[in-house]
Amino acid sequence: MQQLTKSITRPKAITAAACLALGLALPTIFHFYTDGLGRIWLPMHFPILLAGLLCGWRLGLIVGAATPVLSSLLTGMPLMFPTAISMSFELAAYAVIAALLIRRVSRPPAADIYGALVGALIGGRVVAALAQLALFNAAGQSFVFERFLRGTLETGLSGIAVQLALVPLVVWLVRRSGLLGEGE
Repeated sequence: MQQLTKSITRPKAITAAACLALGLALPTIFHFYTDGLGRIWLPMHFPILLAGLLCGWRLGLIVGAATPVLSSLLTGMPLMFPTAISMSFELAAYAVIAALLIRRVSRPPAADIYGALVGALIGGRVVAALAQLALFNAAGQSFVFERFLRGTLETGLSGIAVQLALVPLVVWLVRRSGLLGEGE
């Protein structure tokens, strides 16, 4: 048990809680004040990626899995089935993959952060496709892969571009600041 909690420090737990709060607030702001631009800018994804890269895979997994379900329960967005459930798998995968890829380097330069981010974005979307396939099959509905691609890639390209531009910068700045007790 001590081994499990050793990597979860107070600053990382606080950062994870902040990422969860942002994961609930940003989509609400985007959906209510921008006429549905949340699907394009992917505001829930940004804090989850940060949670994985800054807090590690354990806290990232919790934040990634919990955020869409809590958002659905609190705001009705996204719809619980199939969106929030499949997003829970997708966002948890983002955080875990990003955290595991970034762990390979003790003080990751921006290029390594970027590599972990790209790996997480690809892996998370594969997990999302598998989750939606399983959910649709369980509900007796057909899963249309073309519609999935259009919804996750084509619609979200702007959000992906923003994530690729901002997430490595934020991670680098937070790590450099020493807020998590591991400054560069």
